[in-house]
Amino acid sequence: MPWYVVLLIVLALLTVPFFLGGYMARKLRMPDHGWKIGVVLWALASGLVVTVFGWPPHLGIDLSGGVILVYEIDQQKKANPNQSLGKDQMEKLIAAVSRRVNPGGVKEVTIREYGVEQIEIIVPEANESELRRLKKIVSSVGTLEFRILANNRDHKSLMERATQESGNVIKDSTGNVLAWWVPAQLGEENSFESYPEIARRTRKIRGHDMLEVLVVKDTFDVNGGYLKQAMSDVDRRGRPCVTFVFNSAGGRLFGGLTGNNLPDEVQDFTRKLGIILDGFLYSAPAIQSTIHERGEITGDFTQEEVEDLVGVLNAGALPTALSKDPISEMLTGPTLGRDTIERGKYAMLASMILVLLFMLVYYRFAGIVASAALLMNLVLILGIMITIHAAFTLPGLAGLVLTVGMAVDANVLVFERIREEVARGAALRMAIRNGFARATTTIVDANLTTLIVATVLYVIGHDQIKGFAVILWLGVVLSMFTAIFCSRVVFDIAERRRWITKLHMMRILGRTQIDFLGMRHVAWAISIAVIVVGLAGVVARGKGLLDIDFTGGVSVETLFIKPQNIADIRKTLNELPDLAVSDVQIEGEPQGVRFVINTSQQGEVAPVAQENIPAVDVVEDHLKKVFVDERTKTSLLAHNSMTVSNLKAIGPARKSPAEKKPAEEKPAAPSDKAQTGNDLPPNSQLASADPSAVLLAQAEKAKPPAEKPAKASEKKPEKTPIEAVDKPDKAGDDQFQGGTSAKLDFAQRVNYDSLEDMFTEEFKSGSLGKAVAFDLSNPSYTEGDGTAYADWTAKVQLPPEEAQKLFDSIARRLADTPFFPSSNSIGGKVAGSTQVQAIYALAASLLFIVGYIWIRFQRVMFGLAAVVALVHDVMITLGMIALSYFVAPYLGILLIDPFKISLSVLAAFLTIIGYSLNDTIVVFDRIREVRGKAPQLSAEMINTSINQTLSRTLLTSITTLLVVVVLYVAGGQGIHAFAFSLVVGILVGTYSSIFVASPVLFWMTRSARSKRSNREALPKTA
Repeated sequence: MPWYVVLLIVLALLTVPFFLGGYMARKLRMPDHGWKIGVVLWALASGLVVTVFGWPPHLGIDLSGGVILVYEIDQQKKANPNQSLGKDQMEKLIAAVSRRVNPGGVKEVTIREYGVEQIEIIVPEANESELRRLKKIVSSVGTLEFRILANNRDHKSLMERATQESGNVIKDSTGNVLAWWVPAQLGEENSFESYPEIARRTRKIRGHDMLEVLVVKDTFDVNGGYLKQAMSDVDRRGRPCVTFVFNSAGGRLFGGLTGNNLPDEVQDFTRKLGIILDGFLYSAPAIQSTIHERGEITGDFTQEEVEDLVGVLNAGALPTALSKDPISEMLTGPTLGRDTIERGKYAMLASMILVLLFMLVYYRFAGIVASAALLMNLVLILGIMITIHAAFTLPGLAGLVLTVGMAVDANVLVFERIREEVARGAALRMAIRNGFARATTTIVDANLTTLIVATVLYVIGHDQIKGFAVILWLGVVLSMFTAIFCSRVVFDIAERRRWITKLHMMRILGRTQIDFLGMRHVAWAISIAVIVVGLAGVVARGKGLLDIDFTGGVSVETLFIKPQNIADIRKTLNELPDLAVSDVQIEGEPQGVRFVINTSQQGEVAPVAQENIPAVDVVEDHLKKVFVDERTKTSLLAHNSMTVSNLKAIGPARKSPAEKKPAEEKPAAPSDKAQTGNDLPPNSQLASADPSAVLLAQAEKAKPPAEKPAKASEKKPEKTPIEAVDKPDKAGDDQFQGGTSAKLDFAQRVNYDSLEDMFTEEFKSGSLGKAVAFDLSNPSYTEGDGTAYADWTAKVQLPPEEAQKLFDSIARRLADTPFFPSSNSIGGKVAGSTQVQAIYALAASLLFIVGYIWIRFQRVMFGLAAVVALVHDVMITLGMIALSYFVAPYLGILLIDPFKISLSVLAAFLTIIGYSLNDTIVVFDRIREVRGKAPQLSAEMINTSINQTLSRTLLTSITTLLVVVVLYVAGGQGIHAFAFSLVVGILVGTYSSIFVASPVLFWMTRSARSKRSNREALPKTA
């Protein structure tokens, strides 16, 4: 949208509502209400404009799909293991990782500090292929070194020492490093067999027999820090390669290093320059003459590997090394997120209709005002969320639905107060004024405590919980604005204009005189019994009660070919520790084909290679092994499938320049300083003994480098060429002439990177005996797009018969690979940190609440009584979650699953604290009002207060339960445990405000009064 249009909209929003407000106020003969009407119109118009023009809102990873990785600093590779990294160092680390993950800055990637010496990487809409790539480039140290290999002519004594000593580093008498052993990159060992003059040894590293080569320390220390730019290119054999340019300082040092190690032409002896990437020796080409600023790294790379290497080299080495594997990783597929959003919309719509109908029927005109305030509240929440670019997360979506129920509470408080004023004989105008005035104090007190909980959640919680906290915070604040300010404006106008002369409301209860305190002993006995049974369930489940958020472990979403019985799945997987299996149903799928499997399974060590196997891989491998049809020996797990259509040849075949004989080629004779990529002709300056190894070459003098080398993005090599690719004979020729085009349709959507990997892996497997160029396209795809599509068009440089074999092989590979839509792995350190955060969140919430109530009610016993009720509510809810495991097989009709304590359930606990406290404060506020200036608090005062607020308590519980029950039934598996906790918590919170908090307050005041009387009765001593 053009800037001037945005400016006009902003100016209109700042002027038109207030102009209309003034105009309406004059028409209504209420000039003092002009600014009030203007504020209401401005808020509503702003919310609508932002929501309409900013739609759709930003979605979190758990709804949109994507990857979240958490890495920690490798303590063994820190310069000072005993000293934590400072803020500046962490910022440099985050910047370096950002340059690798998002080199162009165009992706919506979040990289930030997570915990102590930990960083979090969030990449929306990334898939499993992108996850593997991210893990590879993030953990790479990114170091590039050039070292001279020790040889038996220059370093004979050093080589003898190195072969005799068992250590990895050779030092002199003063401790200075002279040489060290560098492991050869796996697959490149043959590159060094033709060098008899160098020092080699074989050593077992992580279960592998690794070849190591001795390199010597030099004074030039040429490394990647001197790189000016690295670029993607194609070498003389048509293979993807990396070209690089040193800055002037690096060029001087590189010239010195190569110039000091020139060949001995008399004895035909050449020295070898080792190219070391991330601590592994890739190649050692022979130095032929002095080289300065420009070079080339080539080898058996794929195009994707070259692009990743370019990104890593341009980003530079990390300030400090990260752990090889992430300590936590989450891969979320978009399918479950889309289903959750759809279910959330239906749940919100259903709950809103129920609440609005209830309010309209029960409160009549006042219900219309409350319904309008509720709708305005939702519009304002959406508008603010879009304005501040806050992401809607799964708990946040649940919080938005929950706001529908909680926002009604303020209106109910006002309406019940107005009812009381009318019952006392007040005129309607006075009843409205007093009702709003007296209810406002209670509303502010009740909602401020919920704001305390929301603030604690935001400060301490993770991203998903922060999303819930933001919506809860906005919902509470905006509900006060709409219920206290906006509703008051509507009531004032309606009463002044005589649109209403009397408020008609239904009454759920008449005047009651129930002796609630008289029932406190029975209530306490019931509460204690329920808590004891619940705690027994907690002890019985032990660690199994906690989800992987707190224990560490794996969560994997599985998809089966045909419906399965959940009991059979649990029995089949009983070897997995702390197992929990939940049935997930996506719209359009039969029930029993999709499940989420949670287990505290940790990673393992491979018995042969002695390498760490990530926990996700351990669980997925186990699932592949156990879910096999015994009769057909085929997997029961669903897999992706690919169908090929519109297979057709692309034009006539043509002769490729690559087919010409070498004798026909007439290369220009290089100058003295020119450098080519072979040992021959003899005037080349640097070459490799093995043409498949990594080469370092200087550009020919006939084509000197530009002052500003072109960016890698400006040169676009063919996508994933593995070997030499035929180039067009003339400009405009289609390089795929003589090849094949076909349409590929997938059962499960795939994105570009995944499909590219399929072709690359197929070429690497050697099934065709060669690799060719290919191109993938979709009408909606743009370069860098991570969106998955169900159909793609593929072009390959193969005749139709061979192309069909290629496509068939890829289809078979897909059919043999089970499909896991999403997975989540949490390491022990992250889980431990989450446990600490959970304890802090609960403790901080209770502490702040006690402090606030103490200040507000001027006596600490009010705060302590409220906390006793809160602890009571949390313990009962905790017990119900623990017992769900034992009753789930028998109460499936109630949709009860074996629930666990997760981060979303923790958010539910804190929400219960806020809700229960809201109820309790309403009662306490009425107790303070009824007591007035009486010196003592009596049982009659407490009973009167509870009876007077009973109607409001029940109405708020009914409206909130309507919403939460709909959320529980229709909200989907992602928030099922959250909704269950809220259902239990709201019921228990309503009970505790009447039968726990108030009786405990009475017991505390009587106990304090008794102690004071005893002290006064003691005889005074002289």
